[in-house]
Amino acid sequence: MGYSGTLLYDGRQWTRWRSGDTPDVAGPWLVVDVHDSEFTTLEYHPEGPGSGVAHLGDTPADVTVDVPREARGLAAWWAEVHGETDDEAVRRTESVITDYLVDRQARRGHDGDEVDEGEVYAEIRTTRLLVALGLPVPDELVR
Repeated sequence: MGYSGTLLYDGRQWTRWRSGDTPDVAGPWLVVDVHDSEFTTLEYHPEGPGSGVAHLGDTPADVTVDVPREARGLAAWWAEVHGETDDEAVRRTESVITDYLVDRQARRGHDGDEVDEGEVYAEIRTTRLLVALGLPVPDELVR
């Protein structure tokens, strides 16, 4: 594992991107920034009721995480990308997103229990989230 990279989804396709650079493309877009398998930062535009940034995995101590807010914002972004106007569908998607964003450290295997690699590697969890959101998965994440 050990993947690090930044990718931009412009609503049609994925391209490599520069970490920290805000895209100058029409929204909605999503930037996925995987940090050496540890965590992923998801930055999206337009910003919804959240901050426009969500986090997956073991985020650094200096990163403030507000899972409900991040899930609401990313669900609003998802609704725009998919043209979804059904409030119940958006709430279901928000719930799915919440499951991916919560700190899963406590759920990891202990004393020989089997460990799900999606709980350990950020690129696997990111891939699973993209699939759950009905988005294409960039080749870089499935190598």
